[in-house]
Amino acid sequence: MLNTTRVVLARIARARGEIDEADALTEAVLRAPEIRQRDLRMIGINERGFVLAVAGRRDDALSLHRDALRLATSSADVRFVATALEGVAGCLTDTDAARAAMLLGAAEAVRGAPVPGTGADHAYLDGTTARARAALGDRLYDEALEASRVLTVHEATDLALRDERTSSPTPT
Repeated sequence: MLNTTRVVLARIARARGEIDEADALTEAVLRAPEIRQRDLRMIGINERGFVLAVAGRRDDALSLHRDALRLATSSADVRFVATALEGVAGCLTDTDAARAAMLLGAAEAVRGAPVPGTGADHAYLDGTTARARAALGDRLYDEALEASRVLTVHEATDLALRDERTSSPTPT
């Protein structure tokens, strides 16, 4: 229970821009013995990824989000898959904006709806969306987003786990 509370407090700290506090809380979660519990591990790893991405440590964040995605694919709860896909999307560079847009569309399709609310996750997605849209332009962004909505969970996961140096597919 303590570590679930730490994750919630880390999300609140991240939403407030208190990144050092969120960093300390997520680090404590990942060091706790309870981290062996799969759901806590998925949530803790993914939240730490969001914190590190906001702190500018995108490579470290990308690795964590990919780890969370690998764990999430065995979960019956698609929200874990969706948030991990969004985490990966936010860590991709502007040169990989088409893949970022596709991951955002796939996450929405997997979840069955856009991200609810206005909290830290929504702010992260707004920033990711703005960067991808600015890099691609409105038309290409919208095409990539639409093309990805038909991806299966397996296809979206493959797209997220693909090596960054591989060229991005372009929507047709």
